This record gives sequence, structure tokens and C-alpha cells, in this order.
Amino acid sequence: MQISSVARALAVGPAAVALICGCTSVSPTGLARLSAVDPLALDPETLSVAIELPQSLWLRTGDGMLRLTVHDQLDERFVLQVEGLDGVAKTAPRRHVLAARIAGKDRDRFMRTQAAARAARARPGTGNGSMTVAITGACRTQDLGGGPVQATIYLRTSSRHFRLAQVDLGAAIGAGNLRRVPPCGSTVPLPRASNF
Repeated sequence: MQISSVARALAVGPAAVALICGCTSVSPTGLARLSAVDPLALDPETLSVAIELPQSLWLRTGDGMLRLTVHDQLDERFVLQVEGLDGVAKTAPRRHVLAARIAGKDRDRFMRTQAAARAARARPGTGNGSMTVAITGACRTQDLGGGPVQATIYLRTSSRHFRLAQVDLGAAIGAGNLRRVPPCGSTVPLPRASNF
């Protein structure tokens, strides 16, 4: 099961920011901070995504992707490695915040892609690019219940995470698809707590 409808919940361009999906509530402060971000200057060691979810819903390494594009010249995807529970303050009880970064094996390729994108952007007529974070899967440790299932997305581009958006997952992917999120199972290792 893929949560691909949430795929373009967050996009960062050099001159523009796009949030796609009517089921997304955008933080004005986060949007202002995001508009100042140049994805081609980000340090992959610092770049982090944190997602607040109900405690029964988990992301595993590979359930998230970061995509970097420049017009029709570059289109690269990078696996997000879930590293644990993050220190971002929860907005409600019975929720947790999972943090993810570009997987170690993809960080060098991310920097090479940034360099290629900077070179492409310097050429006249290249157009803008985007950086997109996608949730492409998940698993659950128990039934998700019948109410709304909210995900709050945070981004860290320097020293601290900032709140970017809240997504109603049921509205984004359909309640039927949400009910089909598979169980995590005993063989799926849940991430250890970390504060990076």
C-alpha cells in the first residue's frame, strides 16, 4: 500500500513554494521560512524531516522519499532513513514524532545532484526546480480507529525543526486506503529514540 497521494505535500523551489493537496493546512511561519530555503545549498547531514503521527502509525526506512528536480534536466529520488523518535514537541497526547534524513548511502549522490543542479540553474532558460518530500508507505501497530488521521510535517534545514504543514491522511489518500495500511508485524524493527 502506498500513500502516494501525500507525495507532493511539500515542495521547495528556488523562487517558489508549492503545497499540493486541499487537505493540507500550511503554517504561515513555516511557509515564510521555507521560502528562504535554497535546496541546492542544503547540507544533507543537517537536512531532516520530522513527521508527527498517531502512536499506532509508523514509518520505516524507505517509507519516505526526497525528490530533487530541475526543469527537465534532473530528476533524482533519495531514500529517507527513519532514525527514531525526535525531540520536536508533540501537539497532542497519543502521538509521536518520527525523524528521518537522507539515507547515508544517498548523501554523496544528493551532493552530486545539488552540484549538477546548480550548474544547470546557471544556464539561461533552464527554469526552476523543486525539492519534494513524499510519504510512500507506512505500517500500523494497531487499528487506526474511525476518526481523522493527521500528520504534521516539520523540516530542519539548519539547527532546529520548524512546523511546515498538517495533512489529513484520510482525505489525502482516501479512508479506504488508510484502512488498508498493513500491520508492522513483529519482524519490523521500530526505530530507537533519538534527538538529532
